[in-house]
Amino acid sequence: MINGQYNIKHVAVYLRKSRGENEKDLENHRNMLINICQKEHWKYDVFEEIVSGESLELRHEAQRLLKIIEVEEHYDAVLVVDIDRLSRAGTAEAAYIRKILIDSNTLLVVNNRIMDLENEQDDMNYEIQSFVAKLEYKMIKKRLRQGKFENASKGYWSNGSPPIPYVYNRDTKLLDIDKDLLKTYRYIIEAVVIYHKSTNEIAYTLNNKGWLTAGKNGKRYWTSKTVRDTLLDKTHLQYDEKSDCGCIVIGKSKGNGHKKKASTALKYKQIPEDKWFVFKGLHSALKTIDEENAIKSFLERKTKVPRRTAKKIYPLTGLIRCGCCGHYLGFTERKDRKGLLSVKKCWYKDPFGNKCPNRSGSMLLIIDKIHEAIQAHISDLECPVDIRDTQRIESVKEEIQQYALSLQEKETAIERIEVAYESGAYTVDELKARKNKIKSEMKRLREETKRSESELDFLESQGQTEKIDVLNEFQELIVNSKLTWEEQNELYKTLIDYIEYTRVGEEIIIQIAYK
Repeated sequence: MINGQYNIKHVAVYLRKSRGENEKDLENHRNMLINICQKEHWKYDVFEEIVSGESLELRHEAQRLLKIIEVEEHYDAVLVVDIDRLSRAGTAEAAYIRKILIDSNTLLVVNNRIMDLENEQDDMNYEIQSFVAKLEYKMIKKRLRQGKFENASKGYWSNGSPPIPYVYNRDTKLLDIDKDLLKTYRYIIEAVVIYHKSTNEIAYTLNNKGWLTAGKNGKRYWTSKTVRDTLLDKTHLQYDEKSDCGCIVIGKSKGNGHKKKASTALKYKQIPEDKWFVFKGLHSALKTIDEENAIKSFLERKTKVPRRTAKKIYPLTGLIRCGCCGHYLGFTERKDRKGLLSVKKCWYKDPFGNKCPNRSGSMLLIIDKIHEAIQAHISDLECPVDIRDTQRIESVKEEIQQYALSLQEKETAIERIEVAYESGAYTVDELKARKNKIKSEMKRLREETKRSESELDFLESQGQTEKIDVLNEFQELIVNSKLTWEEQNELYKTLIDYIEYTRVGEEIIIQIAYK
């Protein structure tokens, strides 16, 4: 028994596995901690996630656990297999976690040892273990970098997912070749080297053939960029003219380039090619040096570049969006029609090379339709309506819903505390203290709810009068013949977020998204 002097009845088991660790490790840790709970006759809830421990910002289960501890004081202890599963010393996050545990009188159980962080000796041990964990983490990262360099220098694959048609072999640490993907790769090379096709043409052809990329679930379509990246990837390139082996390249970037990353992560930065580390790989090369030179020469070829002119601002610049595909559209002055302004036809092509069907149209006709729509909008606002379609109203409604959910959670928390008191988990004084803390928070939530409800009433009644005034004022200003195109554009943008434009036959259809 490890319980000793502490009255522990209900614990939170926190498990975390970094993405690079073995799945079996997590299972072993889970079994170990649950066995401790069963041996000590503790009730337990499991909080488990697969994420790096570098930042609490990305550890959603840890955040949820800390919120429960901070608000409800629901657990007597948090049980972890090692200190570093929860936090590392020397960070603001470690201090934050420590404060929550102390303020809520929540113990920390590390494997078979109970730590009360209000106790000076336990707190010191916690700091020492956390500091050691931090040093170990730094050493692990350093060894990983060193290991990556050493493996690459020996010719082994040491990066992430390899480019097609290579497949990583975990047993040999080498790159094998997928024969089905090899024909895709060779088509891309020959399309440029022999037939001089553009990267867009190649992408459309591959997608129409159904020869998809090796992306997630094999369902990603080729684009001009993915074709270009494949053409220039040095993994396929023969290391030298006497070798049939490809290249291993490391040091192409530094920092964190993941979409999901902590705000404190080092900014992603690409390293110039002349500073990359290029080693002779143990895998087969699929692109000769001559092919590489031909590809570079083709991709760097001079193309006709139109003379750069000052960008004109038209009345609806940055506001017209294609109603078919959602892409923003540009404008042109028709010289054959004495400078008549038109919305350009949509430029977008889908992954198969099919053009968006949306056609061009007269800007004057669109402007007329915009003013008709604004007048209709004013008429709608002048009629009594229960719900106003504005972003702020929806936002306030969501706030009210969130307050209601939080109040329900607090009611449930009080019920749990009362049940725990009846089972002997708390004394009368502890029961009162915990209930008072939650009731104080509930009072604040009710006050916030009242404020939001008052704001909602204003927006749905008096707020609409202000909108009508703004719309009327806009109509008076926009017809001023002395306004420049830039000034008209500024006026439209004060009122409108974007306008969806679709031309069906000769009919022009617009939908306005107001700010």
